[in-house]
Amino acid sequence: MGGFAQKQRGFLKKLRLYLKTSAPPEQVLEAYREMRISGESLPVQQSTIHISHSVADIAIKHPAPQYELLVALRAFIEKYLSDDITTFLVHGSFATADFVDGWSDLDTLVIVRDEVFQSVERLERFKKYFSRAAFVCYQIDPLAHHELVAVSVYDIAHYPQTLFPMPVFQNAAVLTGAADVPFALRDDAAERMLVLREFRSRFMEKVSKNTYSTTAIDWKNDLACALLLPALALQAKGEFVYKRESFTLAKERFPDLDWSCIDEASAIRRDWRAHSLMQRTPVLWVLQGLIPRSLFKKLLFPVCHRQPRQSPEDIARLTRAFLELSDAILEMA
Repeated sequence: MGGFAQKQRGFLKKLRLYLKTSAPPEQVLEAYREMRISGESLPVQQSTIHISHSVADIAIKHPAPQYELLVALRAFIEKYLSDDITTFLVHGSFATADFVDGWSDLDTLVIVRDEVFQSVERLERFKKYFSRAAFVCYQIDPLAHHELVAVSVYDIAHYPQTLFPMPVFQNAAVLTGAADVPFALRDDAAERMLVLREFRSRFMEKVSKNTYSTTAIDWKNDLACALLLPALALQAKGEFVYKRESFTLAKERFPDLDWSCIDEASAIRRDWRAHSLMQRTPVLWVLQGLIPRSLFKKLLFPVCHRQPRQSPEDIARLTRAFLELSDAILEMA
């Protein structure tokens, strides 16, 4: 993996950590500067995408509590963060209105103006309001394994499809901001294999240590990672597709691989249910910062730490199958 890719991954990792913890802002600003220096003269291919759908329109056509949360989130973003964000996209099942209540989390891409990364004061103000907005993720899915995903405008101008492939955005919806997103794609071939190896490492650690998931939040994260394997298999061969389409395509492209564990994981996904007191909390309390992160953790604790419906034996068996499939994909790639 090249120098710029490492710098970019480092910046995005530090940004995620900073937005969720008390990590120092100076580390983010330094990582951003290093990334920009490393990215000078990097070849890219323009791939501007026009987002034709809006969350507001979807909310009208498909009334649901989750969309009421997103409408409130939009008003908050436009009031406090409009000067910091160029575009706020929702993708995945909430953009296509085929979400599974009790399973689906909120998938986003928030494009942050480069000016935010020019001073500690500007970045700290951004974090103050962005971290409040991120709590809405847990009102939609109490077992969410990620919050709002933020990237800089510079990341969009040097974009790796290993972050989210372009077909994802062809099905996305605008929450607020510009509908035309000027992506410029860079070479990410080496990172495709790295992502696969990272997924394999997750399953390998559990199998090698015989420490399988015993809580709902960990098991759901395992399942979510496994359900990405078909898309990652196609991605390793340079074929980028929407996740929903990857299951059938992967079976067609790689008929010699055993995809039965993915079928089983999909069935578990369809029957999954997770609800918590967090979802009964008024969204305005959340956005106004009346609930600290420490209280959030207490509200989420019961649902996060309940036992999965699957038996320990089935969880271990499936985890081993996910590892075997990861190994087979890597060998094929």
